[in-house]
Amino acid sequence: MEVGVLLKSQEDRLKAAMEQIESNPEESVKHHVETFQNEFKVLHEVAKERHVLFVEEVKQVQEYVNLKVESLNSKMSKEVTKFERVSCLYIQNWILSLRQFEI
Repeated sequence: MEVGVLLKSQEDRLKAAMEQIESNPEESVKHHVETFQNEFKVLHEVAKERHVLFVEEVKQVQEYVNLKVESLNSKMSKEVTKFERVSCLYIQNWILSLRQFEI
């Protein structure tokens, strides 16, 4: 019985809304425009908030990547220095060995 009452109530509200639209279409359009504008404002605010969060995440990732790049550059620099030392020692030893044969 309650379902029937609820359905009847819903039908009555729909009929009233349809009659209002038919009797005053300008007001109906105005109401829909206002509703659309309000929904648009809400969605716009949500988009702005999401954009701010996205930008923050991008900045965090950028900082992380920059730190990793600096770390890799430092490691590469140390390895290059080691390689240069070893190369210099190798060349010096090679030159010394050649000199021994010259004598």
